[in-house]
Amino acid sequence: MVCKMTYQIEIANRIERGRCVGNDYVVTQRPIGQTAILARFPEREDAEKWIAQRRIRNVVAEVRTQLGPSVLRPDWRKRRPADAVASWGCCYVAAEAVYHALGGPASGLRPTFVRVGETPHWYLTADDGSVIDPTADQFASPPDYTTGIGKGFLTREPSARARLVLRKAGLA
Repeated sequence: MVCKMTYQIEIANRIERGRCVGNDYVVTQRPIGQTAILARFPEREDAEKWIAQRRIRNVVAEVRTQLGPSVLRPDWRKRRPADAVASWGCCYVAAEAVYHALGGPASGLRPTFVRVGETPHWYLTADDGSVIDPTADQFASPPDYTTGIGKGFLTREPSARARLVLRKAGLA
C-alpha cells in the first residue's frame, strides 16, 4: 500500500524584472484539465523534502478522519472516557496505518513505543529523528519522545484494524 497522492517536480524559468535569471524547481499537481503550482524552490532537494512532508501531512490527516471507538480493541473501548477526543487509544492502529500508507519499510519510518505514565503509546520516527504522531492530540502535553524505543508492529502486513482504516481513508 502506498499513498496515492502524486506530485511532479518541473523546472520553470525564474523571472525577475521581465528577464529570465535562472531556473526554479516547481512542485505541481495535475488535477484533470488543470495544473496547480503548489510551491517553488531554488534546489531540487528542497522540492523533494517539501513533497515528502506534504505526503506525510496528507496521509496523517486522512488516517485521523477514521479514528474513534470503532477501531479500538474491545478492552480499550471499555476504558474510553465519554469526552475523549477521536484519537484516544488509537495510537497503535493510526501509526500502523500511516506507516503502511507511506510505503512500510521503504518509507524510512520506524514504529516507536514510549510509556506515558503507565499507558503505552505508539508513533513513528523518521530517519532524521523527526516524530510523526498521528494521535498526539489525545495528551494534554506531548509525550517525552526522547525515551521512545524503536519496535516493530505485531504483524509484517497491516493488521485487520489498520486495513480497515486504510480502506475507509481511501489509502488502500
